[in-house]
This record gives sequence, structure tokens and C-alpha cells, in this order.
Amino acid sequence: MSSPDPNARAGWPLLVILTASLALKLALLVPAHATFPIWDSWDYFRVARHIHDTGDFIGRRPPLYPYVLAGAIHLSALGGDQALTPTDRSQQLHPRRPVSDLDLIRGVQVAISTLSVWLIFLLGREIFDRRAALMAAGLFAFLPELVGLSHLLWSETVFIALNLGWAVLLFQGLRRKHVGLLCASGAVLALAALTRQVVASFLLPMLVWLFVMRPSPFRDTARLGAALALGFVVVLAPWTVRNAVAHGVFAPIAPRGGLALLYGVSDDVSQELRNAGATFGVGPIEIDRRAGQRARELIARDPARYARRVFFENLPDLWAADSYVLRYVAGASPAQRKMIGYPAMPGWLERALIILFVGSYLALLALAIAGAAMAPDWRSTLLTVGLVMHATALHALLSANVRHRVYLLAFATLYAGFALSRRPSEWRGLLGPRRLAFLGASSGLLALAILGADHTRLVQQWIAAG
Repeated sequence: MSSPDPNARAGWPLLVILTASLALKLALLVPAHATFPIWDSWDYFRVARHIHDTGDFIGRRPPLYPYVLAGAIHLSALGGDQALTPTDRSQQLHPRRPVSDLDLIRGVQVAISTLSVWLIFLLGREIFDRRAALMAAGLFAFLPELVGLSHLLWSETVFIALNLGWAVLLFQGLRRKHVGLLCASGAVLALAALTRQVVASFLLPMLVWLFVMRPSPFRDTARLGAALALGFVVVLAPWTVRNAVAHGVFAPIAPRGGLALLYGVSDDVSQELRNAGATFGVGPIEIDRRAGQRARELIARDPARYARRVFFENLPDLWAADSYVLRYVAGASPAQRKMIGYPAMPGWLERALIILFVGSYLALLALAIAGAAMAPDWRSTLLTVGLVMHATALHALLSANVRHRVYLLAFATLYAGFALSRRPSEWRGLLGPRRLAFLGASSGLLALAILGADHTRLVQQWIAAG
């Protein structure tokens, strides 16, 4: 692998993008100051507080993000008399004061989100050139979905940074044939898997791609592949051993496979868990085992129904023209808005946000497809597109919603930035038969997925805003 311009300096344009991105996200901390975590955010916060108070990890989620939150909690001295307790449900449902203790946590996420802007620049420079890298960094810095995520206590901000990190190290290592960089790439991939375990499945496709593409003689390729796998295993092994000792099962990351499959099979997971006897008092390992067993029973009972759900519900829901950030900030019901702490907003502003989020998402995907079709290095494009398709298939088979695709948008900004950086003559190259076929197939499949999604909630939000 080689970059057209690997050593070009970013200069002041990147500094301007980083500064503007940081300033925007810091400004948005003001309205976020009075908000309170609910749903998944509350669960992450609850687990992090338990880690901070006792040193022990609880729950069924991957561990890295709660540990990041626990570190931020330690820095912000949340253990004082004014701290929230993780069992105080009344405070969750009816917060009586601004949760100023969370400001440092959100500030850490703003810093990580800004770091990701720099990482997307480095990745763009490795794969394409400086101009494309700057365009990608600009898109990434101001994409509404990614800007909004930096203030919410969800794992995506950390997860995106780690995914960009392993990708940068991978392509730098391949260009320089550097075993240490490949080992570091595998290690960061493992950290990403400890944040959201879906990417643990990336290692095998990456190794297959590496040996098929053969960027160097076989002996060198074998060394690089072994280094990638070694870094991954060394980082993941301690947590796997911990799970084996604590739970008596082989669970490399978290016992959630059965639950994820059940979410992909059923609309009423709570009822199915009750049917399986996975109720209060049952441990997380047993809950996951029973959930997986129940999911397999439902699939065996009606495999055609599961197939329809995969293709006509899960897959479209992953790529729907909707946004969890939009739901959280503007689309919540009055009761939910009171729980979160966001004030009511004028209807015109809510509609403007809907147009901004949906419009930027659709434009990004259109540009990303065009950029992938124009990309000069088909090997890196094959890896990126292949991993996106691999992740899409996994989410469709298991559980899928619009929040699950957010980390894939980071790679979409890379190719969208490349498309925007190209001259008109290069755009005309899309009319070639092979590129036109790729463009048509990709656009058609994505359009079918988006149009097939259930946008009822988004339409209702638009009508209510009027």
C-alpha cells in the first residue's frame, strides 16, 4: 500500500478545521449542561459509577467505555457528597438540579471527538492525498450526527476514534512494512472490540484481505498478518481470562450474543425473555444463554419469518434516514424531554434540525458511493467496502437500528471527502462501464434499504413540530 502524498503537511487548514470543530462542540456543552442520562446512557453511567466506587465491573456490556467513564468520574471527583447514586431512580426520572458533575465526562468526549477529526485526516492522507484528507476531516468535523454524539453518554464517540486508530495504523504499517505498526493496529482493533464487540469479527476478513492482496512477498505478508493477530490477541486475552474466571464460560468480550440474536428475531424481547424464564434473579450469563436458546427456537419455528425480518426490517432500520441523536435532542416526547432535561424548542427549529440531519446523511451517502467508485486504489476500497458490508450483514442478522451504523459513517466521510476533492474531469470518469455499474448497484441497494425502512416516527415528529 502506498499513499500518493504520505508526507504532506496539513498546515493551517487542518488547524482551522480542528479549532472550529472544538469550538462548536464546546459551545454545545452549554445546552447539554442541564441534561441527564437516560436509557443506555444511564446504564453506562451506572456501571461506571460502580467501577469507580467498588473497582468491580458489572453488567453485560463490553467494558471499555464504562472504564473510560469511570476514569472521567474519578477526575471530576464525583465521589463527593453531592454525587448521584446509581440506585437513585427518582433522580433519574425527575432530576431536580443540573448534573454539572457530567460536564467533565462530556468534555472528555468532545476532546476524543476532535481527536477523531485528526485521525480521519491521517487516514485520508494514507489512502488518498492531502486534499481529500482535508475534505474528509471537514465533513467529519461538522456532520450533525457526529457532532451531536460527542455530548451523549454513548460508546460511539470512543468507538469511532478507536476504529479510525486501527485503520490509520494498518495502512501506515502496510505502506512502511512495519511489524510494530501492524501489531499496534491489532491491539487498537481489540480495544475497539472491547467497546462494541461487533468489530471483533473484523480480524478474520482483514487477514484474508491481507493475504489475498499480498502487498509484499509472502514471508513479509505472513509476518505482518501474524503481528496484526498477535496485537489483537494480547489485548483481548486478559479480559477473556477474567470472564472465564468470573463467569465460568468462554466469553471474550461480553455475554450478549444470545440477547443480540433475540433482538434481531423479536419485536418484544422483554416478553420473550419472560417466556424463556430469564427474569430478575437470573445471572447475566444464564440470561444470555436462555435468550439465545429462545431466539434459535423462534428461528427454527418459522425461518421464513426470520428471513423476512432480516431483509425487510433489520437491514432497512440500520440505514434508515433517521437519527438517534435527532430523537434524543428534538424528537423526545414531553415526558422524555423532562427526564432528559432538554427544553422545548420551537417547531420551526425542530423541522430545521430534521432537514439538517436527514439531508446531510443522504448527501454523505451519495458522495461516499461516488468516491468509492472513483477511488484509485481498489485494494483499500475493497477492504473498506467489504468491512462495511460485513458489519451490515451482522447487524441485519442480529439487532439493528440507526445508532448501530454511526461508526460506519466515519468511513463514509473518508470517501465523500475524496469525491468532493476531485476535479470535474475525474467525475466524468464515473461514466465508464465498471464504475457506472458499481455506482448503480450500490446506489440501488442503499436506496432500497432506506425506502424500505419504517420512517413513521420521523414523519410523526415532522407533523408534531408543525
